[in-house]
Amino acid sequence: MASDDMSPRRMTIGTLERQFNAQASSDATAVTFTSVPTRVAEVSPGSLFIPAGKEVTLQAAQRAVLAGAYAVGLSTDAKSGIPASDEDGAHTVEINDHVLGIPVVFIPSLEQKVGSIASEVEGDPSQQTAIFVAYGPQSHAIAHRLAQLLHMLGNPVGVLVDRGSQSVTRPLDLTYPLDGAHVQHALAIMAEDGASAVTIAADDATLDPYALDACAIDVVYGESGAMGLHGAHFSSQTHHVPAISQSGDAHEPNHHALSVGWDKIDTAGKIAIAMATAAGITSDAIQQAAQVFHEFDGDKGTN
Repeated sequence: MASDDMSPRRMTIGTLERQFNAQASSDATAVTFTSVPTRVAEVSPGSLFIPAGKEVTLQAAQRAVLAGAYAVGLSTDAKSGIPASDEDGAHTVEINDHVLGIPVVFIPSLEQKVGSIASEVEGDPSQQTAIFVAYGPQSHAIAHRLAQLLHMLGNPVGVLVDRGSQSVTRPLDLTYPLDGAHVQHALAIMAEDGASAVTIAADDATLDPYALDACAIDVVYGESGAMGLHGAHFSSQTHHVPAISQSGDAHEPNHHALSVGWDKIDTAGKIAIAMATAAGITSDAIQQAAQVFHEFDGDKGTN
């Protein structure tokens, strides 16, 4: 478990060169940044701007400079040139320190490393909370139901779900799908708000392809073939919950002890209970949660 200090860390271009095999001007190693925005609108003084998607243009980089960016990070592939403007993708221009007036850092396989870079800057926030990730067609409902369950058991909870993300009690205004930088920033906000757990819907509506990179995942649910998607990495400490069928056939531990019939709980609720069990929730707590799920069956997460 990392330190409870969630203040943003300072990171230098020299650190990027050592840890991420980045390449920059030799005189830029001491340049320091404290945030990693991927959209121009998010740039503030001290940022390392890593443009994503349509913002990988000279025009966007120039706007980032005006907004106070200290450096621009680009994929190594961009050494051959990037579009000159948002409107003219056919015309490309080589981009470097002299063109922008700030350091340009080229990072191999950058799309896969954005989350890791942001995690370093944000203070490794996934180590500050228990991270629950649900894959599959019901991932939204599962994330909401699990958050409901954990909240009922006295845990402040954050939720990352397309159109429904929140940090404990306040909604988060996010643009989806989230990339690795946005996931790390959202986790940092949740940790700062006091969340002890975060539930995440791992689907294409919520997450970019590598959004879960650098997340320390504690419990994961879903089909084995899907559980490596969105850049997720699992350790020996990650608990894997087997899939539960729509008919309710299951072999989850402790469900036979429920006085409320297992068949009376909806599928998302069953999965939420199984994931909570994997995290070490006791049988008595599961009984309590199952009773609430049964009594308030109309209060379900949306898919």
